[in-house]
Amino acid sequence: MKRIIATLLIIAVFGLFLSCDNGGGGGKILILLGATHHSANEGTSVLYVINMTDGTATEIGDIGYGINGLAFDVANSKLYATTTNKDSSFPDGLIEIDMVTGAGTRIGTGAGMQVLNPTINSSGTMFA
Repeated sequence: MKRIIATLLIIAVFGLFLSCDNGGGGGKILILLGATHHSANEGTSVLYVINMTDGTATEIGDIGYGINGLAFDVANSKLYATTTNKDSSFPDGLIEIDMVTGAGTRIGTGAGMQVLNPTINSSGTMFA
């Protein structure tokens, strides 16, 4: 496990809270996910789950793309991200992220312009 300093978390990690079904008891649990941000061809981003009690971050996996925004679709339980305009394999794109492995999968052919942070409403409609 890695410990991320609070200032680094604010500057270099995108975070979002997810309210997920706990699978057995019918209740909801809160999960904080974060991802490193890479710009200027510094590599790919990594997805983390962050312990909300002590701030430790546990790596889930490499996303495979440099990202600049995360959004969770509550209606469909899917995690999305936008890629940076400097990502060498899929600039200015939209990807879906597997929350178990961290792997990103391309959606479409790219926006053709930089999109910094997608937003998804409770019915599953995405806005850029």
